[in-house]
Amino acid sequence: ASVLASLITFHRYEERTEKHRAAGVRYKVALRKLEKMHTVPDSSMLDQESVNRIEEKLDELEKSAPVVPEDINSAVEERYQVYSFVAKAADLRPGQEDRG
Repeated sequence: ASVLASLITFHRYEERTEKHRAAGVRYKVALRKLEKMHTVPDSSMLDQESVNRIEEKLDELEKSAPVVPEDINSAVEERYQVYSFVAKAADLRPGQEDRG
């Protein structure tokens, strides 16, 4: 138990987890802004200045986000190498009939 506690303290897993969570939240905010720009019929949302601001925020986030260890990054890349888009969320669950 003491060895495990020492490893957890040494590697600061709690701190690293919080940094990844915070980066995920910032990415989600940027994605919501992009989604809003594409769903609002008002074309003023798509002006170049707005796009540039979001791009700058994403660049800043990329610089400040914690680095994912290479073995984890490789495993995720391999797992999601093949993907497909679906027309609706119900299509994500194979074998489920559309009940709507």
